Amino acid sequence: MEGMGKKICLDSDVVIDAIKNHEYYVKLGYLFQNNELYITTITIFELYQRTSNLDVIEEMISHLKVLDFDTSSAILASTILKNLKKGGTTIPVRDLFIGSIAITNNCELLTNNIKDFKNIPNLKLVQV
Repeated sequence: MEGMGKKICLDSDVVIDAIKNHEYYVKLGYLFQNNELYITTITIFELYQRTSNLDVIEEMISHLKVLDFDTSSAILASTILKNLKKGGTTIPVRDLFIGSIAITNNCELLTNNIKDFKNIPNLKLVQV
C-alpha cells in the first residue's frame, strides 16, 4: 500500500477561490485524495473575517487538519522577519506567520500569492 502524499497547507486565497468557484474546487480534488491537507489558525482568522459563505468555510475547515501558530512558529517568524528587513524586504505579517507555520510543520504551502511567499526562505510552494 502506498503512503500518503505530501503534507500541504492551504493558504487563504486558495480556500476562498475554492469556495467561490466550483470548477476550481474540483480542480483541487486530487489534492484531497492524495495528500494530507492542513490549514493554519491564521488562515482561519482571515476566512472568518468574511461576511458570506461562513457555512461553506466551516464545512471545508472540518475536513482539514488545523496547524497552530505556536512557539516554534513564532520564533521562526521573528528570525525570518529580521533577515528580510536586513535585506530590505517586507511581507504582510499574516503571510509571514502562515509561512513559518508551514515550515515548522514540514508542509508545502499551496498558494496563488507567490509574490509574498517566495521571499520566505525554506518555504516550499505549490501552485495549482
